Amino acid sequence: MFKTLLAKSLSVDEEKDPKVKGAAKYTGHISLVMQAADVLVDKLGLSILRQLGLEDIDLDDFANTVKLGAYLHDWGKANRHFQEMVYLKTLEKSPVPKHQDYRKTILKQRQSDRQMLRHEIISGILALQVPSFRKWLEQCPNANLTIAVWAAMGHHLKIGVNQNNQPAEFIAEIISGTGGELEIYTHHSDFQTILKMGHQALGLPQQLPEAPAKIWSKSQLQEALIELRDEFIQFESQLDWKQQKFIAAVKATVIAADLAGSALPLVEEDFKEWIEEVLTLQLTQEELKKLVSQRLDGQELRPFQKQIANSKHRVTLVKAGCGTGKTIAAYAWGEKWAVGGKLFFSYPTTGTASQGYIDYADGTEIEAALMHSRADLDRELLFSGDSDDSESIDARLMAFQAWRKKLIVCTVDSVLGLIQNNRKPLYSWAALVQSAFVFDEVHAYDARLFGALLKFIKAFRGAPILLMSASFTPQQLQAIRQVLTEEGEKFDEPIEGPKELEELPRYDITYIDELAEIWEPVIEALRNKQKVLWVTNSVSTLRG
Repeated sequence: MFKTLLAKSLSVDEEKDPKVKGAAKYTGHISLVMQAADVLVDKLGLSILRQLGLEDIDLDDFANTVKLGAYLHDWGKANRHFQEMVYLKTLEKSPVPKHQDYRKTILKQRQSDRQMLRHEIISGILALQVPSFRKWLEQCPNANLTIAVWAAMGHHLKIGVNQNNQPAEFIAEIISGTGGELEIYTHHSDFQTILKMGHQALGLPQQLPEAPAKIWSKSQLQEALIELRDEFIQFESQLDWKQQKFIAAVKATVIAADLAGSALPLVEEDFKEWIEEVLTLQLTQEELKKLVSQRLDGQELRPFQKQIANSKHRVTLVKAGCGTGKTIAAYAWGEKWAVGGKLFFSYPTTGTASQGYIDYADGTEIEAALMHSRADLDRELLFSGDSDDSESIDARLMAFQAWRKKLIVCTVDSVLGLIQNNRKPLYSWAALVQSAFVFDEVHAYDARLFGALLKFIKAFRGAPILLMSASFTPQQLQAIRQVLTEEGEKFDEPIEGPKELEELPRYDITYIDELAEIWEPVIEALRNKQKVLWVTNSVSTLRG
């Protein structure tokens, strides 16, 4: 029924663009994701291993496992239910009469309006439960097939365990009411092209594996799911902390490759070159020096700022309140720790992140440039039509902006959400793994958020981290000390801000009897282009 297999749906306008149309095809999308994976491991592979403290792992093992995961990630889309879905969505608004006739034919022959299995699960079944495919894939040099399949299956889903200690994806995965069988197009010419691509790009054997029968019964798929589940549970039970980090890194990098492979710059240029340009947007020593210089405006760094800037340890703590100059100190710290990467400033809430941007990152020309450092890459991006409504194009585009900046001011969940397997930080993976991190207002973290911070410090064993707070509780300090000690790192007591600055009076409070008394100074402030914050518990007080 389907002469060409699709990986993504297309709008009417997108169908007119050969570049976008090619990227939405099954073969085209997998090819682009594999190209993106090539660039990611080439440019960031060592940085990823260094950030996670996995330097003793062979780069080829990591790179080839990522590439194999990228290769397998959409294998399962070659099935009837998925193709019906994307074709119907593509043809829905087409003005071409023959397209509407084709759509009617698909609808007439359609067995179900739902998919029996998600395509990620089918990818895992094909790779590990079809003996001919598994034997062929296991010959990929320097790659772990099981880990690659985990990454492929997890590039959309959150791999987890339910209360019965079973991987969550396998609970009632076969949807009822979807028929008694499923056609999987492993004999299709496009799938055969993908097999040939595996030989050409991954060094898999030239003799292609024999494809299984086209029709899979519901019972066959259920049996394959059970065997897949049991294999995964057994595999997981043998993993140590380092292997868990390795698997997480492979999965996140496959997700990054999928994101990059779905993002098309609206210009005619080489895709791999464009991705390389994006990944090399990194801070230079000159930029950071200029940033600090503009912020100081001719002044010298204070002694405590110099102490922060000269910190010798990967994790540095600063105890200082507002107005002490700790943000300038953080930039000076970045001169040592953020060169050749990016710098993340994380705040506890959206409000404080916005204020941080206003107060710090929007204050000078150099900061504005670093916050919008896309240069010639500052052009429109197009994500080829997504077939998975659970992941909006807007969310991916927003997260992808971190790839294209050098200085990122964000809420802390944009970083620590990685520990909870959240989608937004996973999409920012390519930026996070080449960054230094400033976490401000740590005193405002609740127990859950602080716990995520501790896990981040432990997992990102090679990431430079600056923790700043007006105050640390003894419990927080003890917890940080314990994590660093377990990792064999030195813990220094927080660098404290100057008392004379912290104790300066910040407000001139005047009490008034009549509301009318306030209007004259308010109008005068506005006339002088000053800002006025008016807090009231009743809108009626502002009338008149």
